[in-house]
Amino acid sequence: MKRGLQAQPYDVSREAVPKPAMEPDKRGRVPLKQVYLQRLTIANEKWNVYDPTPGQKILATDDRVYPMNALAALSTIVLPKGRDLVWKYVTKCLPLVRGDPVASTCVTCGKDESSKHLFFQCKETTLPVKILKEVTAANNIPPPVWDITLLNLKQTPMTINLVAATRIWFRRNDLRHQRDEPFTEQYLRARLISDMRHIIKVNWDKTTSNNPKQSNMLDTIQ
Repeated sequence: MKRGLQAQPYDVSREAVPKPAMEPDKRGRVPLKQVYLQRLTIANEKWNVYDPTPGQKILATDDRVYPMNALAALSTIVLPKGRDLVWKYVTKCLPLVRGDPVASTCVTCGKDESSKHLFFQCKETTLPVKILKEVTAANNIPPPVWDITLLNLKQTPMTINLVAATRIWFRRNDLRHQRDEPFTEQYLRARLISDMRHIIKVNWDKTTSNNPKQSNMLDTIQ
C-alpha cells in the first residue's frame, strides 16, 4: 500500500523568521520567553489579537460575559468536564439543537432552549444549583451568586459553581435522550458532595504544607 504524501518540513530558517533585535539585561541575558514572543510578532503581527465571533460579541454586549476573562479562568476549574463545558459555552459550541421549532425547546419547561436558559433561567434544570446552595451553606462554603457573569470570575468559588453547571448539563442530556438512570435529588446531592470533596482535595494537595483545617473540611462535608 502506498504511503500518503508526507508533510513538508516547517521552514525554521533565519530567512523565514528574522532574528529579533533584542537588548540583553544587566546580566547579559535575554529571557527565552521574550525571544519567542518577539519572533511570533515578527512572523505575524496579529498573532495575539482577539477577534471575537458574533456569538461572543453578543455574550459581551447582552450578558457582560467577556470570553477572554472566562477562558483565562479555565485554569482554576479542577474538573476536566467543567473546563470543557466553559470552553464550549463561551465559544458558542455547546451541542444544542438549533433551528427545529420542536427539538430546540427545553425538555423540562417547553421554552426555547439556549445555553443561557439552560444554566441560568430554567427552574427545572437548575435543581443542582438549589442543592449546591444547601450543601455549601451547611459546610460554611459561600458560593458566589448564581449568575451568568460568574464565568468572568477567576477564583476558587467558581470551581464549586462549575460543579453545579456540569451536573445541569448531565441532567439535561439524560432528560433529552431519555436515559434510564434516574436523576433524583438524592443522586444529585451525592454527586455534588463527591465533586466538592474532589475539588477541596486537589486544592489541598497543591499547598506546600498540610493544612489540618482543610483536612477536617474534607472529612466533614455532607
